[in-house]
Amino acid sequence: MSIMPKYHCNSEIVKPVTILVHRPGEETELAFEHPEYWGFDPSLAGEKRAFAEWLEDAGKEHDEMAAVLRQEGIQVLQIRELLRTKGEQIKSYLAREFAQGLKTVERQWPGYSDVFREYFSEMAYNPSHGLVQTLFQGLEASPTFRKLPPQNRSKVYRKLQHLMPQASLYYAQDPAIATPTGLVKSRMAMWQRQQEPDILQMALGEANYIHAMENRAEGGDVTMFHPDLYSLEAALGNDRPKMYFGINGQSGANAIEEAQLLATKSESDLVLFFVPDYFNPGVAYAGGNVMHLDTLLMPIDSDTVLGNRAMLEHTVVQDGSTPLVNAYQWAKQRLGRVLEVPDSEQQGVYGWGANVLPLGDRAVLSSNHLHTTNYRLRRAGFHVYAIDASTLTSGFGSFHCMTLYLRDTVWA
Repeated sequence: MSIMPKYHCNSEIVKPVTILVHRPGEETELAFEHPEYWGFDPSLAGEKRAFAEWLEDAGKEHDEMAAVLRQEGIQVLQIRELLRTKGEQIKSYLAREFAQGLKTVERQWPGYSDVFREYFSEMAYNPSHGLVQTLFQGLEASPTFRKLPPQNRSKVYRKLQHLMPQASLYYAQDPAIATPTGLVKSRMAMWQRQQEPDILQMALGEANYIHAMENRAEGGDVTMFHPDLYSLEAALGNDRPKMYFGINGQSGANAIEEAQLLATKSESDLVLFFVPDYFNPGVAYAGGNVMHLDTLLMPIDSDTVLGNRAMLEHTVVQDGSTPLVNAYQWAKQRLGRVLEVPDSEQQGVYGWGANVLPLGDRAVLSSNHLHTTNYRLRRAGFHVYAIDASTLTSGFGSFHCMTLYLRDTVWA
């Protein structure tokens, strides 16, 4: 590469320079009220805290995460702050969303066009919301629309698929894919999240993107890995960046071909991971959540992969021209060591053990409820920042899902 792109990621095992995050806000309320419909953990339906208390706790957890990153000398960018300078783009985007939504209303609910116009007018000109928060809340910013029961509002969004609340946007990893040569616009698998790539592209600037996915692929499906000079990969002559690309049950018919194209555009070697729900839809996550690669395994150093053995053994890896193997065998052969996440810490509110955030120099950010995983990491010589994430993880993911690498130190 002759010119380093503004936003790039060569490897997620090195110390990041810049990370993107989003502090959850009122846009999460409908998911709190109706979790099974919005891809949040079904156990949230039994939550004893009121939404205001839940959101306050989520904000505290987010702030502690951001504080750890800053303590490590990492620049932390907030999606909300980046969007504050994009007012005209947001207005144009909301107008397009309204026009497309109106067509759906006229087709699905004849005679309700005026009601929809009223909702949009209240939403767009609600004095208690700034423009950015209106973008995040969608029709939830309309007082009249919010009088409808949560289940009814969710069903409207399911058919409308425009002007939706961005409940999962705090999982900032997913709406874009960071590669060595620039950003890639994701195509989301869940209908509830399909606006997120547009919003992130507004925040980060279209000029910084090299590709837009046609098949379904998200940031959580792709992990960049660059072996260091002393790693087993380098000893085998593999010193180019690796694009670990997860193929799941929702990826699409031409996902492999597009992954190959993306690897070429990003000047990387492609390694394909066919995750368990690709072979058996019955093992898919609850609520329609995508079985992202970063919830199954995470390279945390040049010689170490963190992952749940059962999930790894049910994941098939295609690494160049070498024979197909399961991901557990592959990790042993290509990196050397697997630190195992116990079954009890693999998924759900008290799980996501593999979804730690590598911080370089054998440091990781993890949730403090992952007792066994954190113990094994420390025994293996890793410095573990263990902080509370019990509220945030109810959205189905942990710290890696909540962060997007925007710059790394490989070529710094």
